[in-house]
Amino acid sequence: MSPSQPPQLLDAFVDETAFALNGRPVLIYGTVVTPSLPAAIKAEEQIRTQYRLPKDLEIKWALQHHDPGLKATVKQELLGSLSKHFRWLVTIHSGADKDAAFLGSLQQIQAYALAMSVPHVNVSFDEGTFRTRALVEAALADWEGVRCTNFARATSKHSVGLEYADMLAGAFGYMVQTLFTGRSTVARAPADGHGYFEDWNVDAIIGVMLRWSSWGVQPEWGPDGPRSDEDMIRDCLGRGVVLEGDFSEEERVRLRRLTQFWLGCTR
Repeated sequence: MSPSQPPQLLDAFVDETAFALNGRPVLIYGTVVTPSLPAAIKAEEQIRTQYRLPKDLEIKWALQHHDPGLKATVKQELLGSLSKHFRWLVTIHSGADKDAAFLGSLQQIQAYALAMSVPHVNVSFDEGTFRTRALVEAALADWEGVRCTNFARATSKHSVGLEYADMLAGAFGYMVQTLFTGRSTVARAPADGHGYFEDWNVDAIIGVMLRWSSWGVQPEWGPDGPRSDEDMIRDCLGRGVVLEGDFSEEERVRLRRLTQFWLGCTR
């Protein structure tokens, strides 16, 4: 599809994870958005075939498998597929109010669809992502410029799109926790099947794999390419990454690091 002909429909999938940060609850809502869901499904099926995974095994962040090396590789493969076939959106919400966090995710979806000039969106969400359906439906009814053409609950066991959303929420949540605890696992070798990431920390691998499919703004390059290091940074704050709630100034400064993605070489 040419850039002058935007798609007419996006499929969006929303999942969440929760943990404590400095003694307070934090919600991470991960949304993956694509105009070409069949291609993403085919990529997931290829991963299953390549690693001989059972059809009923959920490929998710908390993947259950007896082989730790295979588990790490499969998760990385799905993250790579996510980056190729989806644009991702993350809401980091301070507190335990799932309704507020989910409404924030819906605002992100609407804003992204408007920015991409896509008039229709199908939204699928995992069980338990919000509590008050009437509140959510009222928010959808207020959308302008974009119409939600399907709004449905699903489970990652029966939704490939939600597998990707679960992987995003879990992976981004891992980056947030590592940012504050300083504890990160070194990737198992060879994590990518070739050993490229074998001496990397997992949070660094996640950041590298997600950077190209992030949604944000960056300086326009001139005919000679980027002029400075700043030209290589995509700033996703308020677009692909939204911070909500009563984070302290120190916490916001730290989280700001996860809203900027370097688009140059990784080494």
